[in-house]
Amino acid sequence: RPTASRVRDTSLVPGGTGTKGNHVEAFRTKDRSCVMVYCPVRRKIVVDATSIKDDRIDAWKVSTKDGSFIRCDTMEKGDRMEFDPPPQGDDWVLILDAHSKRYGLPVH
Repeated sequence: RPTASRVRDTSLVPGGTGTKGNHVEAFRTKDRSCVMVYCPVRRKIVVDATSIKDDRIDAWKVSTKDGSFIRCDTMEKGDRMEFDPPPQGDDWVLILDAHSKRYGLPVH
């Protein structure tokens, strides 16, 4: 994932990014091959995935506390995609990769 090309993009979260303790941050790469949404609390995230330039997406849920991750299935891209928080709860990042890029495991 090209980290130098990340740009903040609040339009990725169609319901809004929230306020204070319920706020999320959304980023995408300039080439639109990856979307990342940081969520400090336990909540579902709805993402506008239309900006990802691929028809299939690899999704990951990553804990910012311990770096553990859950790989979701490769899925067909939808306009609005909903993701539940991982079992470990709060403080997590949702990563959506264009399947054709084959980025692989998220690392930090």
